[in-house]
Amino acid sequence: MLLKEGGAAGHLQHLYDNRDLTYNELESILTKASQGNLVGTEKTDGFNIYLGYNNGRAKAVRNKTDFRNNGMDARDLMNREFKGGEGIKKIYNAAFAAFETAVQTLSKEEKQILFGKDGRTFLNTEIMAGLTNVINYDRNALSIHRSGHKRYKPETDEIEVIPPEELSRISQVLDKATDRFEQALSGVNFRVQQTALQKLQGISDKSLLNNVLKRIQDSGLTGDMTIGNYMYSRIYPSVAQELGDFPKVAEQLTNRLLGRPASNMTVLKKEVGNQQVFINKISNILAQEKELLVQAIEPIENAIHDFAVELLKGVQSAYVLNQEEEVGRIKAEVADAIQAIQAYQGEGKEEAWDILSRQLKKLKNIENVNTSVEGFVFQIGDQVYKFTGNFAPVNQLLGLFRYGRGNLPPLKKTKINEILDQIGKRIIAIYPGRFHPFHKGHKSAYDALASKYGPENTFIFTSGKVELPKSPFTFEEKVKMMQLAGIDPQKVVRVSTPYNAREILFNFSDQDPQKTILIYGISEKDMREDPRFAFKAKEDGSPSYIQPYAENFVETMDKHAYVMTVPTVEFSVLGVPVTSASELRRQFVSLNEEDQVKFITDLFGNYSDEVHAIMRDKLMPQSVNEDLFIEEVMNILLEVSLAGGGAVQSAPVKKEKSRKYTSKELIELVNKELENE
Repeated sequence: MLLKEGGAAGHLQHLYDNRDLTYNELESILTKASQGNLVGTEKTDGFNIYLGYNNGRAKAVRNKTDFRNNGMDARDLMNREFKGGEGIKKIYNAAFAAFETAVQTLSKEEKQILFGKDGRTFLNTEIMAGLTNVINYDRNALSIHRSGHKRYKPETDEIEVIPPEELSRISQVLDKATDRFEQALSGVNFRVQQTALQKLQGISDKSLLNNVLKRIQDSGLTGDMTIGNYMYSRIYPSVAQELGDFPKVAEQLTNRLLGRPASNMTVLKKEVGNQQVFINKISNILAQEKELLVQAIEPIENAIHDFAVELLKGVQSAYVLNQEEEVGRIKAEVADAIQAIQAYQGEGKEEAWDILSRQLKKLKNIENVNTSVEGFVFQIGDQVYKFTGNFAPVNQLLGLFRYGRGNLPPLKKTKINEILDQIGKRIIAIYPGRFHPFHKGHKSAYDALASKYGPENTFIFTSGKVELPKSPFTFEEKVKMMQLAGIDPQKVVRVSTPYNAREILFNFSDQDPQKTILIYGISEKDMREDPRFAFKAKEDGSPSYIQPYAENFVETMDKHAYVMTVPTVEFSVLGVPVTSASELRRQFVSLNEEDQVKFITDLFGNYSDEVHAIMRDKLMPQSVNEDLFIEEVMNILLEVSLAGGGAVQSAPVKKEKSRKYTSKELIELVNKELENE
């Protein structure tokens, strides 16, 4: 299973993410912060992981399954796949080894306070090592946060957040163990420490708080109104306008968008009299859920963002040695990103400029990049919140600059392509697969290749072979799905097999094989399981055509092709972790129409009626394959023959290899036999 940043930690909330928070409570928190009375910790731009200790060994968890299994030990962690490849894997394992060494210095009583008597408590930690994302850390450290620790309850299969009084006891143990940790890790390239408490200085300009509060009130959030009710008041009018004479349906639909109890799709269909035009409108509204929610909260989000920028101005990171130098480095890269996005004239330029406009609206000026911290974390009651200031728009701009987005290519020129340009050679990078179905996890792997070698050099190779039930989609249908996920259809190439050099040359006939380097991007799972990636020598002892990729030495495709491991992203569809294509297909078939809309949105990152129809037609049992149902039907026919005293074949009925029957045909087949009796 692939690991990615986030995992069990979930999403740390901004104030505006808590829909139960009232205006009065929000005003109280902002006032406290502006007066310098808020105590918390630095929010770091690292890799989050939960760590514990049970059965005499350190353990790590990244998701609920890990919690259920009492966590992963060192061997389990070593065998997991990581987004980011072997480099990130080494960082995780080095941090884990340092933690295990540090824990050995604790007494039995201290371990019980930290990890519980049953070893079911796991500490919320973060790994800082070099340039993890935006901020370049000088010190390798595993920081144990002061909040957000979690405990698994097997009797209810629930994960609970550790309450404040228990957090206090955990912090006391960790404070006392600091010197022991430091001594045990002497000579080790990782420190283990509890995140230091920090008190913000507050804001000297008192008018800024008043201005922020006025903006929030003017947008409609006042008094005891909750943020959830505020968002309802902004979403409902547009939904009601779209649905015309069905205000009750608009109410239920708005509640569904906000995650509140509401009628299901079957009830909503009845409410609109099963009129297809309104059913389509409901589906389209549900597909726009993310956009509607973003627009609803935007005034509050922008006001709190501006407040946080001022609050964090000049705050220094405990993990960066030269604050001024690091701020200067971030500024310089952000300036390069802005310039590159402004100058971009390729496909999707309007989207790129829109992203730039929205993020500059928050950033306002490059000089507002004024701190080397990601943010500030604090706790109010049992809720943990964060202020992040300009880290969010900086992260968005640098992400587009480095990696691209959707159809937008990375705008930062890669070193390898600059070198190849100089020596007159080109790379063709291929991401091959069956893709039944394609999804945003595949998209992330394609993006990784495009980021490294350039979108103009990166292609997806797939066949048009249909073989039920494991390969239900045609080439054209797969291209539709790829488009929905954000792939340019011109980058998708139809082949019978992606590993045939002659077929590749046919598709790139304008390329000189003596000046072209061919690279395949393959997942770690396929690298392990596919024998062609064993790189065994030929019978004559010469190396095989396909070889492992090494950037410092590659030959052109007339001699060899190369395989590199590409990261894939772990993600969930309707809360279920994606494990395989067959599981996805089974999951889709089990859903009602409303959940299918959400399924498709989760799977591709967008929704399309056309793709919905393709998946429904190919996966739902209205058109079924003989391999799944014909045996059962033939058994029925056999029983009919027995009942009528007819002869019975002792040999099994021979099946047509690719015969398909609709459910109507199957019923007619049975009825015809019954009539003959």
